Amino acid sequence: METGSGTGVTAVVAAQEGCASVTALDLSEEAAENTRRNAARHGAGDRVRVLRSDLFSALGPEERFDLIYGNSNFAEPPEGFVNETDLHHAFFDPGYDAHRRFLREAPARLNPGGRALLGFSSIGNVELLRALAAEPGQKITLFRSQGREVDTMVIEFQMWELTQE
Repeated sequence: METGSGTGVTAVVAAQEGCASVTALDLSEEAAENTRRNAARHGAGDRVRVLRSDLFSALGPEERFDLIYGNSNFAEPPEGFVNETDLHHAFFDPGYDAHRRFLREAPARLNPGGRALLGFSSIGNVELLRALAAEPGQKITLFRSQGREVDTMVIEFQMWELTQE
């Protein structure tokens, strides 16, 4: 399962690589529709279920997953910033409220032995992310990272795993 599916790349690749059923969620109806179209275009439309959802809100209370991947809006905007467009929501998380909710709600959506991963970046505030994970007694561990040079700076794209302390 993927939250913040955007164009659906992660969900579609998961289906193409053998996942029998993938759920893709996005707050933006346009992004959800883009995910649907890309799943159909790449022959995975029968295995990718797409829902417009504010994180997990569109899911039934009983739905659980073996893997949850949060494609996060890791940029921390200045204080007082308000997301006014879908594009803002894709990049900015004022107060890291979406991250707080993901860290709190994702574990309850996992099957026994399931894993929760969060996509992040060196542009984000990892210390705040660690503190937010600790609030409900969890920790984040860097699972994988890769740097890319963009213009004059290197951005590290990261994948964090969420576990119980």
